[in-house]
Amino acid sequence: MNILRIKAKANPEKELELRQALRSALEKASKFNDVKNCCCKSIFEENIFHVEQEWESSSSLQSYLNSKEFQYLIGAIAVLGEIIEQRIINTASVEVF
Repeated sequence: MNILRIKAKANPEKELELRQALRSALEKASKFNDVKNCCCKSIFEENIFHVEQEWESSSSLQSYLNSKEFQYLIGAIAVLGEIIEQRIINTASVEVF
């Protein structure tokens, strides 16, 4: 499994618009097979959103990263705020205790 994590900060006056854009972007991403989407607003940090997508395969994730749907997500964050952190985690080698 591969996990795409994005931490974004909304411009204070654009928080509602970013929330709506994230909802729309994740709905668009749902058309890809093998993905589970999650988005939440931080209760500890002002104007911070966490987006997490779980992908069953690396090829599905790569296809998404090259898609207009991903560009929409990144573009919306760039216009309405900023990306604080973006990472891809491959959980194939992670052990669960």
